[in-house]
Amino acid sequence: MKALNHFGQDAKIVANTTPRSILESPHFLNAETIVFGKIFQDYSEVARRAKTLGKVLIVDITDDPVQTERFGHIRKVAGLADCAIVPTAQMGAVARPWLSKGAPVVRIEDPFEAEFAPPFAQFRRAPERLELVWYGNPTNAAFLKPHLSPLEILADHVPMRLTIVSKVIKVFEDMLTSYSEQASGPLVVNFVEWTPSAQQKAIAAADVVLLPGEAKGSSAPKSANRLISAIAGGRLAIASPLPAYQALSEHALVVENLVQGLSAALALPAIRIERRLAAGQDAIKRQFSPDLIGRKWVQSLATLTRQAHLSKTEVHSAASSPESR
Repeated sequence: MKALNHFGQDAKIVANTTPRSILESPHFLNAETIVFGKIFQDYSEVARRAKTLGKVLIVDITDDPVQTERFGHIRKVAGLADCAIVPTAQMGAVARPWLSKGAPVVRIEDPFEAEFAPPFAQFRRAPERLELVWYGNPTNAAFLKPHLSPLEILADHVPMRLTIVSKVIKVFEDMLTSYSEQASGPLVVNFVEWTPSAQQKAIAAADVVLLPGEAKGSSAPKSANRLISAIAGGRLAIASPLPAYQALSEHALVVENLVQGLSAALALPAIRIERRLAAGQDAIKRQFSPDLIGRKWVQSLATLTRQAHLSKTEVHSAASSPESR
């Protein structure tokens, strides 16, 4: 949004409101192009009205297909959209069937706007435990749970504490009970309610970030956002080989088996890890800067809006030609 305004666009945000309020908003009435982001109620009426008024509709589709499938509202709007913006090619493949025939899909990564922290890989700073952190949407809890038993085995040799930073603590209750401080085991799991600040603090307090997922399952469309946060936070991530992680794989340990990856990480010289992270931070600044991503948005919106108007003109001309009567 900042980039759009910086590069001469008059961009406005209309959020947390009802479809009726949007339809009555001067921002809606005056807009030439409308971008729908992550939505949690049915805005298809807004989309239909916008189409009637000749506005260009763009849908910015989240990289969390589980959540998108559950709410379904974004799919209704996508079916009316002139085009879609997605963060990964895999998310584009998921979204393609939701769109009308011929509607283009454009990939634009999410920008990274948080602060960078110095790379640090002096493991086991706490005398009693290696500090691990996992953060993410509760829908991703299923990818973490299978790794806890193997982690506990490794923890017999290197005691560990895993901090979960997320929402809806109930989703994680079985893990928290099985690996509580009171259980007196070598692996302890605790929970911190997610906020951007809480995630940043948890990364800073950790030795290693764990990012499990399914490379060929529902995790495949996800963006590199969580891995980027780990590298920018100066911590080594042990991550499953999701497609979006491959571009940054030289700056993390992207492996099939996270516990084996953690064992390998513990044997690596700290200076080697820190150099890898420093190079990763440079890559993030080059590839995911707000300025670069903002420019992509400005250029894409201009192109997509022009194409959408051209398409509407061609349809109108065809409908009004003598041959069509």
